[in-house]
Amino acid sequence: MASQMKPRLLIGCVGDRFMPGVKESIADAVECCKAHGIQAEVKIQPPITIMPFFGLANMRNRLCMRALEDDFNFIALLDNDVRLDQAHAFCQMV
Repeated sequence: MASQMKPRLLIGCVGDRFMPGVKESIADAVECCKAHGIQAEVKIQPPITIMPFFGLANMRNRLCMRALEDDFNFIALLDNDVRLDQAHAFCQMV
């Protein structure tokens, strides 16, 4: 009997300058996912343009393309000012 593959979640961070507490909340969410059998990885997309509207869309698109290329089952895009108050939020969504 083949073993079941773990679901894979890409947590894509849009921007690399995090507000206080954001990185820690993401790390807690990753640990919660791992405890529930979900393979979660964090990828940070640094800013790539000075034009906010087009730059943000491009950054999000790059994270989505990465998730497809690396065969993730799920993707969650987070701006760098979003703090997760509940570590199990991604577990519930997956």
